[in-house]
Amino acid sequence: MSGYDNRTELEVFLTINGVKPASICNFGFGEEYKRLSDMIKVHKKPSVLTECGCLFLGRDKKSLSDLLEADSKTGLEKDYYVGIALGYPEEAVYNYIMNHNNSTLSWDYFLHLRKAKSYGIEPPKALAYISYVPEEFDLFEGILPEKSLKLGREYMTFTRRNKVGLANRIEEEFKEDLI
Repeated sequence: MSGYDNRTELEVFLTINGVKPASICNFGFGEEYKRLSDMIKVHKKPSVLTECGCLFLGRDKKSLSDLLEADSKTGLEKDYYVGIALGYPEEAVYNYIMNHNNSTLSWDYFLHLRKAKSYGIEPPKALAYISYVPEEFDLFEGILPEKSLKLGREYMTFTRRNKVGLANRIEEEFKEDLI
């Protein structure tokens, strides 16, 4: 499946297979939407497409309902409930909320991973499979984001078993991002 990024494909793949409770994908309406829509219809998963081309996808009706309800909230309450509805560990959601004014949070995360790699500390591949900044951690101190790693390993194992090409692209992209 090409036409949109590997991350979107991973999110949809994990959600339609029931591994991830829900996803939010932004990709517009063109050919990308048609391909994605066809894949979702084949798997008969509940979804809602907004007028701006944002797709809310649930592994079941309850997961979609939880995501839509969370998205209707405002401010930090919205951030919290959307994170939980997307299946992120509560510790990671709290880390995001505690740093909500830090517009460089995700950049700082990747800089930390790059710096660790440059010092010979290999970031766990499981982090390639999560689409959020994990709970607080420090690879230099040996402090790992355990809940996010557990979730990443679950996603990694499932993807490697069921869609090898996607797993290879996700891991290669992660590796390239750290160079």
